[in-house]
Amino acid sequence: MNRIIFVLVAFGVVGCNVEENDDSSIYGGSSGSIQGCTPRSYEELSQYGYGCRETLPTTTGSGGNTSGGGSGGTATDSTHPANIARYVEYEPNNVPENANPVAFPIVSGDTVPGIEIIGTVRDVSDESDYFILSPNQSGLYAIYLCGDTCTEHPTDSMVAIRVIDQFGTVIAGNPLYEESTKIFTAALDAGIPYYVQIFGFDTQGDEYPYKLVIID
Repeated sequence: MNRIIFVLVAFGVVGCNVEENDDSSIYGGSSGSIQGCTPRSYEELSQYGYGCRETLPTTTGSGGNTSGGGSGGTATDSTHPANIARYVEYEPNNVPENANPVAFPIVSGDTVPGIEIIGTVRDVSDESDYFILSPNQSGLYAIYLCGDTCTEHPTDSMVAIRVIDQFGTVIAGNPLYEESTKIFTAALDAGIPYYVQIFGFDTQGDEYPYKLVIID
């Protein structure tokens, strides 16, 4: 088993070159084999925990306004190569002050940067997970939770995703305490810190596992 891995803050895998069989269960995936970094569809790649370059399908935002703002529209209007940095959330990260730091990979050309985070929330004991990031480039970012695959998105009234600026203002997100599909877009500026919150306000006492994607 040969593996070349770059690590950020000791918790995030930015890139890899995988040969033979590797078990990626720590990142929420399953065993499998990727020879080098052969491009694969994002749906195929969702089975694995590898940060190799992938091929993204079209991603379209939908609504997602809150009292703090928000935006809809297309974040990725065609198929582009993508480089995804993968993370597993760690506790404590229940308030902005101890948010998990995550970072976009450096890309060039028409390659788009993305972040994928696996974690859980629970309304009675772990209501919120916070992450802090600063985009390398300004743009309209798609922000969503994956369903069975990352081309599907859960619709429920148990959790919400919120994007919060450095002043504590919610600039985009799902409506709270009502049913919504967990996808929206947000205009983010390069070099500016933003918090992304997974808010499990009504998981009915159960653990709510999620896979969060933020992609340009």
